[in-house]
Amino acid sequence: MTMQLATPMIEVGLVTDNMEAMLRFYRDVLGLPFLAELKYPGGSQQRFSCGSSVLKLATFDHPSKNPSPPGGPFGGVQGMRYISFPVQNLRQLVSEVRAGGYNVPTEPTEFSPGNSFAFIQDPDGNWIELYGP
Repeated sequence: MTMQLATPMIEVGLVTDNMEAMLRFYRDVLGLPFLAELKYPGGSQQRFSCGSSVLKLATFDHPSKNPSPPGGPFGGVQGMRYISFPVQNLRQLVSEVRAGGYNVPTEPTEFSPGNSFAFIQDPDGNWIELYGP
């Protein structure tokens, strides 16, 4: 059987106990367009547009017991370790992230002629790959 997507997009959820800091990062620093707040029993989520996909910042009434393992894709842990965003302004965005006091573990690095990637971290330590010209 093949999965039959209902829409040509995905939704990525990040669970946080640090909503205000995460909102400042994703909304104000990265500039993702806010879509809506969704409340449900036991928690809520802030939804952001990411092209045709959605990034969800979720929080729950009971704090998380375990943080994400450190190290992103290089941390020696299997599973989902980072998310990737194709961007047109890689170096400018990395500079703004750094100026905001956020961690930039991997500086822009060319991987093919005219294309580079960098890794940044959000306030919870989640790794984000930015790539593009």
